[in-house]
Amino acid sequence: MTKQLLYPFLSLLPLMGAAQGFHEGFTDITLLEGNGWTLTNQSNPAGDASWFQGNSSVFAAHGGAGTAYIAANFQSTSGAGDISNWLITPAVNVVDGDILAFWTRTTAGTQWNDRLEVRSSTGTMTLPANSDDVGSFTTLHLVVNDDYDLSYPETWTRFEVVVSGVGSTPAPINFALRYNVLNGGPDGTDSNYIGIDDLFIGNPDDEDEGTEPVELCTPALDCTDGDLILNVTFAGIDNSTDCSPNGYGDFTAMMATVAAGQSYPISVTVGDGWSSESVSVWVDWSGNDQFEEGEFTYIATGTAETLDGTINIPADVVPGDYLMRVRVAAVTNVGATWDMACDDAQGFGETEDYTISVGSVGIHPEAPIAFSFFPNPVNDVLNISTDGKVVLVEAFNMTGQQVLSIAQPGGRPINVSGLIGGVYVFRVVMDNGQVITFKATKD
Repeated sequence: MTKQLLYPFLSLLPLMGAAQGFHEGFTDITLLEGNGWTLTNQSNPAGDASWFQGNSSVFAAHGGAGTAYIAANFQSTSGAGDISNWLITPAVNVVDGDILAFWTRTTAGTQWNDRLEVRSSTGTMTLPANSDDVGSFTTLHLVVNDDYDLSYPETWTRFEVVVSGVGSTPAPINFALRYNVLNGGPDGTDSNYIGIDDLFIGNPDDEDEGTEPVELCTPALDCTDGDLILNVTFAGIDNSTDCSPNGYGDFTAMMATVAAGQSYPISVTVGDGWSSESVSVWVDWSGNDQFEEGEFTYIATGTAETLDGTINIPADVVPGDYLMRVRVAAVTNVGATWDMACDDAQGFGETEDYTISVGSVGIHPEAPIAFSFFPNPVNDVLNISTDGKVVLVEAFNMTGQQVLSIAQPGGRPINVSGLIGGVYVFRVVMDNGQVITFKATKD
């Protein structure tokens, strides 16, 4: 990626010291302006949204809670307009060799270009006055997807700018991340949704200080006396095993394929080590390598038998891969609680980890079967024409929230009269497993 030099600084400003490094995880963006940040939307015309708290239904944050990032989208402007939406850091002291680093991404499978500039201002900061103006942020360091070639990363990707030309005496700078898309907006040819997370300014050796990820726990249990998992069957996984070393089996290479908002049966066959073998399941929906109460499902208790249960996939889960943990412990149902995913103290049992893959909501214009939809824009009824069989139709608004789900529609028209006016992504699941997505406008 491009690394450009910063120019020498001319004056002192009220600023944030960078001796220990300046971190921002965007856990609560309502605190930003009070901490010296500037958020200004200079799009033409101005839209309904500036920068906003990340939406985990679109994608989860790079670190922390699912919403712990800052986002901007096509609603920065209205109609078809030019987006110029600015996120400006406080003035921070830097020296040669310091960096500005951040993580960013757009949605998976997008067909609309997003674009991001990184600029800086030295001396007294002057804010931009319109969509074409850059104020005092005349130094351009890098551009993400400058050629509008759909190269904005669809997974969290780190970018950095290296400070040079300042010397060893700390000097202040304001950095700006400018969401800048020409002909964007609901009626434009480009712009979709971007997130920014884990921004750092300072010595690169300090970037990860205090931000190390949580390590996934691997509990050690004793399964040599028959307190073990003999088989797990779930959504394409059918895995028969013996006792794993130290009672932990890593089967994350095995993947279950599921859809958001659906429920799937799970069967776990247990051994006969004791009269009570209790099965529990966790799915790390937050992606933080921790297992929380809302991610827990108690299956059943038995011995030397197959225990059946159901795993519910959240309707608002972000498409992607998630860790599923299956645990059997020689305890009654009273001891099979949500906080036992990492426990060693129960002693007898076994733990196995798998992967759940939730299908993406993206744009795939080329389908191997005949498919079309009409009209577009649509008023009350959307018609789908295909030589395959449709089993599910879903609609998502442009922040990724599911607003419509119709199972087994057959050849019937889709009633969309309940949707408010705007642009939607429709997801159509065929009986052969193929998923077709498209964008349509609701009048």
